[in-house]
Amino acid sequence: GRDGLWRIAVAAKVGGINGIASTLIYRSKDFRQWKRNAMPLTRRVLRGWSNARTCSRWWSLAWRRGDPEQRAALCLWARLKLSVMNTTVDYYAVGRYDDVADTFVPEVDGERSVDDCRTWRRFDYGHVYASKSFFDSRKNRRVLWSWASESDNPNDDLARGWSGVQTVPRKVWLDGDGKQLRQWPIEEIETLRSKRVVGMLGTQVNAGGVNKIVGVGAQADVEAIFEIPSLEEAETFQPNWL
Repeated sequence: GRDGLWRIAVAAKVGGINGIASTLIYRSKDFRQWKRNAMPLTRRVLRGWSNARTCSRWWSLAWRRGDPEQRAALCLWARLKLSVMNTTVDYYAVGRYDDVADTFVPEVDGERSVDDCRTWRRFDYGHVYASKSFFDSRKNRRVLWSWASESDNPNDDLARGWSGVQTVPRKVWLDGDGKQLRQWPIEEIETLRSKRVVGMLGTQVNAGGVNKIVGVGAQADVEAIFEIPSLEEAETFQPNWL
């Protein structure tokens, strides 16, 4: 921080078995002795172990002028990410971070709750969980990677001898509207791509139909552009479809 102290965010339950799910902030000047901040970044009532919040992560995004009615000083906009155990989903919110008091106020719309991170935006709608990130000062970017949580049962994991893979690293940045994050695989991934093998131009996609792609192996990187004649009868996407 600007005060020269290190900070770390820790997800914890405070106050016993039915306590408060909190994101605690600890400060240190030497990375050895840590002091907990009196106020947590976030907190809400827990109901059962499966609702535990884990793998908290937050970072600064940009400096903006705060509301004149609240403070004249610069205020830091930050993003807070929480992983929820019973949904195995990473949720995040962009909000206002006070780097003096170490407090965070998410800015959410009417469909989301400040107190329930499960209503926040999702990083990904695939198998992405427990994400971590670091700032690459050389290329002035934030790089994020995640655990690709699997659906196998424990017996299959034991028989195979391993479990868990990491996702492709992605660059993450704040969208122009200041409300959500954008992301894209880091540019170094381009060095792993081979020449274009298959092209399917003008292919018609019918409901329930199958379009077989030949000439590729067990794994392929696919780019698809769809032309939709009408959106009047389109269904609204529901996250629980995944």
